[in-house]
Amino acid sequence: MGNVAPRLRLDARRFGLAAAVMAKAAPFLESSNAGEFSPRMDARVGFEKYAAAISRGLNLICLPQGGVTYRPGTRFIKETKTSSSASTLISFEPVSDQAYMIEAGNSYLRFFRNQGQITALTTTTALGSWNDRSTGSATGGGSGTGATLAGAGNGYAWAENAVAVGASYVNQIHVIKFQLSGSAGSLATVQVGSTSKGSELATLRGMGMGWHTIGFNPGGNATVYLQFINENSDTITVSGVGVLSNEPLEIASPYPASAVSSLRFAQSADVKYFFHDSYAPYKLERRGDTSWSLVKVFFQDGPWLSVNPDTDLAKTNLIKNGLFSGGLANWTQNASGNGFVNYNNTTTTTNAVFLSCAKDGASTSQISQAVTTTAVNKVHTLHFQIVGGSQITVGVGTAANDGTYAALTGYNAGWYSISFTPAASPFYVTFNTSNATAAIVGGVAGVYCYNTSARLLQPGGKTGSITVSALGDFKPFKSTDVGRQIRFEYPGREPGWGVITAYSTAQSVTVLLYRDLPDTAPLEAWRLGAWSDTTGWPHTATFYQQRLFTARSSNQPQTIWASQSGDFQNMRPDAWVAGAKSVQDSSALNFTLASGIAAPISWLTGARRLIAGTAIGQWYISSKGAVLTPSDFSADPQTSVKARDVAPVTINSGAIFIQRAKRAVYDLNYSFQIDGLKASDITILSDHIGKASFAQVVHQAEPTSNVWGRLEDGTLACMTYKPDQNVIGWTPCVLGASVGSAAVVEAIATIPGNDDSGQVYSSINRDELWMIVRRTINGATKRYIEMMEGVFDGPNRADYLNRSEWRAAVVSAQADAFYVDCGLTYSGASATVISGLTHLEGETVKVVADGAVQGDKTVSGGSITLDLAASKVHVGLGYDWVYRGMKLPYGSPNGPGVGQTKQVNGFVFVLRDSASFDYAIDLTGDGDEEPQDLVFSAVPFRRPEDSMSAAYALFSGEVNVDPPTGNGFSTDPRVVMRGTAPMPWTLLGVQPQVSETDL
Repeated sequence: MGNVAPRLRLDARRFGLAAAVMAKAAPFLESSNAGEFSPRMDARVGFEKYAAAISRGLNLICLPQGGVTYRPGTRFIKETKTSSSASTLISFEPVSDQAYMIEAGNSYLRFFRNQGQITALTTTTALGSWNDRSTGSATGGGSGTGATLAGAGNGYAWAENAVAVGASYVNQIHVIKFQLSGSAGSLATVQVGSTSKGSELATLRGMGMGWHTIGFNPGGNATVYLQFINENSDTITVSGVGVLSNEPLEIASPYPASAVSSLRFAQSADVKYFFHDSYAPYKLERRGDTSWSLVKVFFQDGPWLSVNPDTDLAKTNLIKNGLFSGGLANWTQNASGNGFVNYNNTTTTTNAVFLSCAKDGASTSQISQAVTTTAVNKVHTLHFQIVGGSQITVGVGTAANDGTYAALTGYNAGWYSISFTPAASPFYVTFNTSNATAAIVGGVAGVYCYNTSARLLQPGGKTGSITVSALGDFKPFKSTDVGRQIRFEYPGREPGWGVITAYSTAQSVTVLLYRDLPDTAPLEAWRLGAWSDTTGWPHTATFYQQRLFTARSSNQPQTIWASQSGDFQNMRPDAWVAGAKSVQDSSALNFTLASGIAAPISWLTGARRLIAGTAIGQWYISSKGAVLTPSDFSADPQTSVKARDVAPVTINSGAIFIQRAKRAVYDLNYSFQIDGLKASDITILSDHIGKASFAQVVHQAEPTSNVWGRLEDGTLACMTYKPDQNVIGWTPCVLGASVGSAAVVEAIATIPGNDDSGQVYSSINRDELWMIVRRTINGATKRYIEMMEGVFDGPNRADYLNRSEWRAAVVSAQADAFYVDCGLTYSGASATVISGLTHLEGETVKVVADGAVQGDKTVSGGSITLDLAASKVHVGLGYDWVYRGMKLPYGSPNGPGVGQTKQVNGFVFVLRDSASFDYAIDLTGDGDEEPQDLVFSAVPFRRPEDSMSAAYALFSGEVNVDPPTGNGFSTDPRVVMRGTAPMPWTLLGVQPQVSETDL
């Protein structure tokens, strides 16, 4: 470096700057983990993170410890089922040591584990004839690939098929697939036995309506008995029964390709609930690697809309003072002999009227009310409650104590409903006592009377499947109500409820009851379910405080519903306790966000707090007590950051979500300073990253806590997220692709890694990032499932006393470094021909063989031929990395050297596990990194003693380099580094040698 000053003097004289004053600086930039700064940050040289930032970090990942590293490559897993149709990925982690990735495509789900697709083994099987093994009057007949289980109250419907298993396959796992169809709450038992009606091989109870696979081992038996059993009195249809052979494990789903990317999920152990605005919720149940079910969720007793919507029942009640809260006002009393009327408002019987008479044959007591109606000749309904002792006679007629419309009938204590049609107005409702043989003391505690303008429904029965008709001229039903719940509430009696199973007309439907009705009288207090094809289905959900919280339908976009505590599918809003409805702390609840601007709920997340994200901000759902209850909850707006309708990422007790404009990502956490939620823009320093619009974010917790963003242009952005260490750094990532085309990432998801014999490498110490990538391969569009491998972490120098031993260990380890995209690994005997590459047919690929880079090859016939034989070979598409530094405002004695002419006289790079790379000085500061724009110099690490035909050890340590060719003076020189070799590279720090003139 001793020639720097003379060269500077020559340059100064050449430019006529003889009086130039020189200043030198050698700042050590010990970190780059602030990531790629926005161009708008270029002048913020005094900002605390400026020295840790870079202006370009293509395909680099920030390290929490300070450096940046070349992102690893992606391993090819499998082509999607149909490359012509879009699909998505769903992560599923039922237990801590088992995780699955699910491909959800056009009406199907496929399953992956341990970096491979779950596939049924080859087998030969044949379904036999169906035998009816039913008991009682139930039947279980079948033919072909299906059966019908017609249950009965006195027996089981039982269909059995003797399946023949090929002799070569009697001791391996077999997978049976089938579909069950029936009523919403129907359940079946499926057994596989080695004997007729036996369950030696498999027994699965409570299987819901949907699609299923069951894995079992015949245990050496050439015949196994497949049985479907219905223990209830409904009818279940079994269809599509078959045995998978040498094919991917797959179950059907109700979701077309257009819907799968919009699915939302909530998971509890082995069950994952699926939600979509346009489809009834389903749940995925796992019973093992080969045993899965996707069934329609059967929510019980709710949630409900308001009682008799669009009607004010209080106003349509024709009886005045029906609860006697005003004493006997509006009632006419009449007594004779020893009979008398006694109004009682004690605490034991509140607001009741007691009627009594003596055993003298001459005593009577009576109350009546003249009721005026505008609905003459239309059905009316009377509800009343009798309390106390003996019989009270009730009648409705043209005069008091007359039974013209409803005959004078005696009733004991209880709630009752009667219907009648008055021919004139007014009509009279009468309660009386009159008995010649026994004394009577009874009471009336509540009276309601409604006419058909109250939109009455007429149940056709009290149990089973009934017809429900609308009276009058209103039409409450739609064909899209099939599958919708309906509730029937009679005063003083436990509500009945059921599911609409068939639509006849706008005034008539068929309802299957799941809680019997207490009466068949017309009723005005009925409710329709909040969710249906008519009103829409829940959009999003989460689990919180042992409840399943769901939110938003097309009909109620700002409403949140919660299940009963500890019972995720029970939506009952009340309980029946001591003969009365009671809302308890464990009851289901619902509430609507009261915002000034209507804003649909975009998402829910629940960790330590329940948070709802909307298009106008976030809401905090809280309670005064320890848990949310129907009587203790509040919903308070917290921030005004508008949320995109994209599922957030829950990290610790907060969340990361995409802002509505899709350009920014926010971190949402509780702030003790403001005693509320605070949303912070974590893309503010790198706002250019979101220019292509964020479409999705996922969290790769291990090993360095990375949030991966998928952008709408098909690229990725990686944020290293360690807020406790003040590390938030974004870098862009672009997958390698065919020449002239782009790799478009269409879906991403993460799952915990594992260590299984089926994997190429263990991923037990990291989370796996999976993706679906649309590629052009050999001129054809392909959609591939790929997984990003782990960052290479070589041997620790401190573990080796001998440098040669350490270098040998590095060479051995780097053979496993995976830095090609859409690649595969060959591991075995030394070979020159590597096959199995049909997914890259016609493509030019990179080759790393036993840790050494060989020349590029073109895949032909699914194979390549190596330059030299090797036993461990990685083959895939190449991709580059680029590092470009920030301004170098150093060396000026008069403050920051921005705008000062300067020259970079060399660098010290501190590296770890790094292959050779190139570097240059960008004198224009305009960001050009192409070879024709910059003159790059190489930093080679192969030593003279290293064999040219073998791998050389990756470099770790400090390397001091001279200025590259083309170096000179500039006011804004930037260091640029790049790498094209499919090998690791990690920069821990860089020290530029800067000379600056004050001219």
